[in-house]
This record gives sequence, C-alpha cells and structure tokens, in this order.
Amino acid sequence: MRRNVRIAGLAIAVGLVSGLWGGTSYADPPGTVSVTALSVPSRVTLLGGSEAGLVYRLDTAIGGPARVVLKAPGADPVLTPWPTNLVPFTMAGRMLFVERGGTIWYSTWDGPVHTCPSPGSPVYLPTGWAYRDGNGDVQIVTATESGCTTRTFLASGADFFVQTLFGGDAGGLVIRTLGTAATTPLGYYPYDDPAHPVALNAPEGPLGTLFSARMPVQAGALLAGALDGPVRIPLDGSPPTFLPDERWNLMTATHVVAADFMGLRSVPVTGGAVSTRAGFFDVIASDGTRFFTNPAPGEAPGIYARTTADGPATLAVPPPPTMHPSQEFAIALSPDGVYYADLVHDDNLSTPYALRTRTMTTGPGTVAVGPDQPVADVVARAGLSASSGGRLVFDGTRHRDLAARVVTVPTEPSYQPEMSGNRWLVPWAYWRNDRSFTGHGMYDARTGRFTAASAWPQGPQDLFGNYLLHAAPDGRVRLRNLVTGTETVPRGPGARIGAVALHSRWAAWVTACPTDAALCPQTLTVRDLSTGSTRNLSTRGTRQLDLSGGYLGFETVLTTTRALRVMHVSSGTVLVIGTLLPHYRNGVADLDAQPPRHYDVEDEVVAWVDANRIGKLAHLPRTLDPPRYLGNAIAPAAFSSTWSLALPVSKALPSCTVTMLRGTTAVRSIGCAHTSGMVRVTWDGRSSTGALLPAGTYTYRVSGRDNDGYWLRNYDGTLRAVTGTVTKTS
Repeated sequence: MRRNVRIAGLAIAVGLVSGLWGGTSYADPPGTVSVTALSVPSRVTLLGGSEAGLVYRLDTAIGGPARVVLKAPGADPVLTPWPTNLVPFTMAGRMLFVERGGTIWYSTWDGPVHTCPSPGSPVYLPTGWAYRDGNGDVQIVTATESGCTTRTFLASGADFFVQTLFGGDAGGLVIRTLGTAATTPLGYYPYDDPAHPVALNAPEGPLGTLFSARMPVQAGALLAGALDGPVRIPLDGSPPTFLPDERWNLMTATHVVAADFMGLRSVPVTGGAVSTRAGFFDVIASDGTRFFTNPAPGEAPGIYARTTADGPATLAVPPPPTMHPSQEFAIALSPDGVYYADLVHDDNLSTPYALRTRTMTTGPGTVAVGPDQPVADVVARAGLSASSGGRLVFDGTRHRDLAARVVTVPTEPSYQPEMSGNRWLVPWAYWRNDRSFTGHGMYDARTGRFTAASAWPQGPQDLFGNYLLHAAPDGRVRLRNLVTGTETVPRGPGARIGAVALHSRWAAWVTACPTDAALCPQTLTVRDLSTGSTRNLSTRGTRQLDLSGGYLGFETVLTTTRALRVMHVSSGTVLVIGTLLPHYRNGVADLDAQPPRHYDVEDEVVAWVDANRIGKLAHLPRTLDPPRYLGNAIAPAAFSSTWSLALPVSKALPSCTVTMLRGTTAVRSIGCAHTSGMVRVTWDGRSSTGALLPAGTYTYRVSGRDNDGYWLRNYDGTLRAVTGTVTKTS
C-alpha cells in the first residue's frame, strides 16, 4: 500500500513494505524531509575593526562551517577566505593582519590571503607595516596582492638615531629619535615628507620615561605610558593629557577605552571620571568615533557600538537568523509539537546543547511544522521526553509546563524520563561506597510528589496513563494498575528483559544482551493485552522501544548499520524508516544512565535523528487507535469563583466538550477541542445563560472524538464516560 504524504508543503510517498523486516534498504522513505535541522541561530564574535569596518566570526554548531565576515558601514556583509583558526585580527584601514610563528598573514579586505616573513615587532598600517631593523632604520613594507616590498623610510646615522617606533596611521609614523641632527625628540613623520616631522608635545621630563604604546596610533593621537601614568599625545602638537592609571588599549575621538576580564572602562580624552560596565570583553575595536564590543551581560547576541562604557549601546551587527544545518542529538514528539536537542558551539563544554521546538499539525496522511522556536539555550543533557499532554521534561529535572514556562521539578538527579499525561518516570543513578545504584522514580505533576515506581530491584519500565509496565530481574513483565494497585503478568519468568513499551492495549518488550555494550540475538515481543495474542520477532541491537498509535518503533543493527523500523502492531508489517546515529549513546562523553532519544512515535507520525545528525519527520500510513483518558487529571476538588481542569488524553481531540451537571441536569457546556492531548477548560461557576449557580456538588463529564471519529474512552479502554466531581463553595 502507498499513501501520498505532504510534509511542510512537499509531497512524499511512504511505502508500507511487507515481510519480516521490511527489506534491508536503509534509505529514508521516498520524499522524507528534514524538519528539525534546517538551520539554527548563528553567533557573531568580534575579531577586530578599523575606520573601514568590522571583522567578525560567524558560527554555530560544532563541526559546522564557521566563517570570517567583514562589514563596512552601510554595506552588506561579505565572506572572506580567512581560515577561522587565524584569529583575532589587527585591522588598519581595509587591511587585515595576523602574525603567527614568524609569519604575517594579510589580505586587502575580502581579497586572497597572503603571507610574508615577520620582521619581529611590526607596526601595522593601512598599506602594510613598519618596523625598526637591527641598524636602527625604520623600514616600511607595502603589502599587495603580488607580494611584499620593503623600503627604508628613516635611516639612523652617526648623529641621528631612531630609538622607538611607536606606531602610525594613514598619514605617517610616530617616532622617537636621539642625536644632534634630530629636529624633534618626538615627532610625527609624514610619509610624503619625513624630513619635516611635526613636533609632538611630549610630557615634561626625560623622554626616556615615555615607553612604547600597547596600541596603534588612533583617532589623531598616540596613547603611551609614562612614569606618571598613561598619557594621550595629540598628533597636531597640542598639549598632552594624563589619564587615570588603567591599561587603556583603544581610542576614539572623544574617549579612551580599556576592556578585559574585569569589564569595560572609558574616560574622556580630556581626562575626568572613569565610567565602567561589568562583563568580560576579550576583543574591542574602534572606527575613530565609536568603539565596538561583543555583548555585555544582559544584552542580546550581536556586536554593539558604544561611545562610553556605561552609556547606551547600539546593535551594530545582529546575528543572521540562520546559518547552516544544526546537529541533532535527541528528538521527541507530542501531538502538536516536535522537540529536539542541538549540539551547538558553546565555550562551556559542560552545557553543549540547545533545546528547540516547532509546532506540528497533522491531517489525514499529512503533517506540517511551524517555525523553529527556542525552549532553552543551555541544556546539559540531550535526553528529553514529551507527553501527549503538551508537557516536556529535559535536562533531567527541567519541565516545560502547559503554559510554556520552564521550571525545575523536585526529583532525584535524573536522566531521560518517560512521560504520560501528568506523570512521568524518572530514571536516576548515583555512586555510593564505590557501588552504582540505579532505579526509577515517578513524579506526579498533580501532587508534586516523587515516589518509587516499582518494587526493588527495578528493571526497564514504561508508563501509559494509569498503567505501569515493568520488568523484573527474573524476566517477568508486570502490568500495574496505578489506581487499584492490582497487577497482571503478561510475561512469566525467562530471559532478562532489556526494554519495555506500553500504549493503549499494546505492550512490547525485548530480551537483553549479557552486557550493555554487546550485540547479540534478541527476541522482540508485541502483545495485545485485550486478547492475549502475541507476536515474536528475532532482532539484534535493539535497546529502546516506543509504542504509539498502533505502531512500535524499534532500532536494529542487523549487520553493521543502526536503523529505525516501525511495526504496524495489528498486522505485524514492518516499515524501514532510515538510518540512525551509529552508536546509541551518540559518541558523546555523557554519563547518562540512559542514552538520548533518537526516535519517537506519536500516533501516526514518526521522528528520528539520522546518521548525519539531521532530525526528520514523516507521516505513517493510517491506523486506528481510539483516544483514551490517561487518568490523574488536575482538577481542584472545590472552588469559590473559578475552577480549572487539566485532563490528559492520549491524542488530539478536534471535537471535545466538557459538560457541567447539577445532579442529572446539564447546566453548562464548554468546548475543549485541542491539538495538544490535554483537555483544558476553566469554569466560572455560571450557567450557559450567565447566571451564577448556587453552591453545591457538580459533576463534570468529558466527551470527544479524534480525527478518525472514535469516541474518547476511559483510562481502562472501556467506552464509558470520563467524569469527576467538584464542589462549589459559594
């Protein structure tokens, strides 16, 4: 059977293949498209600048292509051929310079990158660089596309000696000289007339107390150090200005600026009070009138222009919305959304993941996704789990609730959870006395309590509504009713179980290998709990299972390729979906007790992370899976003015009604159609006519149908009303 499927505006075809394994081709189903890894936000990092513009690095995911970009005022950014390992840059005019290992790398704006030998202590200029050689002569190197040429600019002699080359700009060089033939001890020597320097007004005292600057000549002045502190010496010969004792490293026409791990500081060029801004600023650049930095604490990503340290900042270079495909490491589905963890470029390697989401809408044979949205930018673990109620748990203990707020759940330090409605299983692990302890706890969002999930010792477990499926060390698989506490045993003693899954009337389990890292022949079992009928398949490399909507998702390593397959549980037919990441733990150095989720099934939609770390989404052929109430509704027992209900169900209900009854008389009907899998309504205690109803006990009744027209069933699968009571106190 073939069914045409439309994903994000593209028509695809999914073929349901008959046979035990659905074939051995590991190609994605025809027309499969990426839905989670289209692109992720870029980051811009300042590398340098001059009056001609800024140079910065644009990057995102680890392993993705970073780029060096130039941005001139009023012009579009341009890519350069610079390798990203040669950073940061010195800029002078439209030239970029990097010195490494006795070699100067340079380019003219976005032109080719060239190299020339380094003279030792170059002073960079808009046309190349200058240096003082071993004879005391000042040499100027002109760097062009065809190479480097050197000429002597100022030669020392018997009665004239160049002592210090301080720096230069587009017009000339600042040089200190000694000897009877020196016309000025400190001068600005124009390139076109070095014989007639401009005498600079140096501080009083011996010129020997003036030592070399830490920065090039900028904004018409030289910033140097002296015994009495930093001094700004204008190039036009006007008087110098002593500045507060700081490690100043940049100038504009109006301010002198310092930037380091202690923060940002600026002072007017005429002297005065120092203004400050907290933060870590490793790179700073100036265009002569403003200075530029990476973001300060509390500022959005980008490069900012400033005139003072504590004054307002202007976003000069925002990061582009997207750059290149991200790298996915985990994926999870809910009825109306897909969630995925990206491994992003982050300086703090202990928090390398970012969590993102897209809305998801489905129709008969179709699925579409909305734009990429952030959930959290700092996530320590890739493991995540979504519920049919629209909840999400990630990072072990962080919960995105029904109002899209991210809060911390008071549980044991945990790993990838399993969710169902308002409950979730929390696997945990810790070391004590050189022994490893692992297990599962259960967190109840209704009560806020965390308890043990099953009797010790614990094995693999899964949760569906009011039912817990768990395996014992002797191979037994037990099904517990969390309302009554009764248990049945779908599987008796036997081989140890490695994973279990539960959804509606279906249960699945797979035998374990002797060690966690081994590959061995395994038996995969699917059981219809309502009839007792059972299917057994031989498999290999199956460590995780997922049941939803009449489909079982499972991984296999039949040869050397880790692949995802789904079984239509009613017919036993298997569909090959595609390849997965080669290793079930990604190869990431993560100490998680459970690996991240590489695939998920939600009703008739399957999502997975393929071998190239690209998240994908596809619609499966239609199957019949009537919706169920998952139990454990969040509904206050009493209220005075407003009452709210959060009742989880196994799938979306496009047709849904909550009826309020006083006795057997309906007093109010409230629509509750939704796509999230959570029936949410608020009642103000009034009738359908708006009349305030008297105090007393009221019954609520929830009814609804899914896209296939099937009525909502109770948590045990029976077609009886989902009801509860609430007391109106006034």
